[in-house]
Amino acid sequence: MTTTWLRVLPVLLPLALLAMDPAHAVTVPPPLTARTEIFTNSAILLTGTEGAAVYYLDGLVQLQRQLSQGLPGNPQAAAEIVKQRARALGPALQARALNASEGITRAAYYGVNRVPAVVFDGHAVVFGVTDIAQARALYERSPSYRGGK
Repeated sequence: MTTTWLRVLPVLLPLALLAMDPAHAVTVPPPLTARTEIFTNSAILLTGTEGAAVYYLDGLVQLQRQLSQGLPGNPQAAAEIVKQRARALGPALQARALNASEGITRAAYYGVNRVPAVVFDGHAVVFGVTDIAQARALYERSPSYRGGK
């Protein structure tokens, strides 16, 4: 695994840096009214995510796995294959990298330390619920609910 990671690092590092580029800077603006943000990983099945921002915190690891799967032992050949795979993914690769980067940034901002986590209106977090309608119902019964205001 370490040697595979070292071979793919030259490809993933620029992706992560691209996500941090000022033109693609991830700022954490104040949440919109009635905004729902979901922090999860690729192993968790969620329901009712319509209208929510869903962040896959393991997105960079998943990209690394996808790009490095079955690479040959020759570092030059491996690097070329990874570049070809990255080109084939095109904008989807950048979108997934940006999603993971923004998700990690926002999760740190909110203090999210486990998944799944559903953040409502930038101030209330429901942990461990995979049905987003159920998480919203819990939030709306909580003292921190502001009635959509």
